[in-house]
Amino acid sequence: MNSSPAASPARYGQAYMKTLLHHTVWLLPILLLACSSTKETKSYPSQISNQFKTSLAERQIKESNYFVHLPANYEITETEGPDFSVDYFRSRDTTTNLHFNAGIYFGGFPTPFPPDNDSCQTTKLKDSVLGNKVTWVIYKCSKRYKIQTIVNNKLNGGGFLRLHIFGSATTYGELIKIPYVFSTLRIQ
Repeated sequence: MNSSPAASPARYGQAYMKTLLHHTVWLLPILLLACSSTKETKSYPSQISNQFKTSLAERQIKESNYFVHLPANYEITETEGPDFSVDYFRSRDTTTNLHFNAGIYFGGFPTPFPPDNDSCQTTKLKDSVLGNKVTWVIYKCSKRYKIQTIVNNKLNGGGFLRLHIFGSATTYGELIKIPYVFSTLRIQ
């Protein structure tokens, strides 16, 4: 029987703990750095100007029972698929790109968009759409911001209609208007 101190269970446990501690000390900063690339914001309404808020007017989304508050100069266009539809919200003013574009998918099988590339920074924003808690995912890629969330909307009479709400803008100030606009979404 080997009675050397290195072979004893207590000695083995100490060596294991030292190794584990050593790896933890080296890995912890890497993990913290990796996790810091996704930040979470919980409040945005104070970032939205009162002028913008008061400029919104409620509009029906095509022939649906859905209504949303949009800037007066925005138009809604619809694309229909076999079992879904997508409505796009765009400014009629095409002389500037200092506005946001947005859209909403109505259907059963939404697919989140991936970031444009690996260098995009990701943040998250907690909010509510149609009374459901949602997490908006925001990508800052190069000179463009993108945002999206998926809402599981329970329908009257049972079943679910899933909404994929998305948008983009050239500035964060314009982008943050998108979750504000969709916080006004309602069903009549």
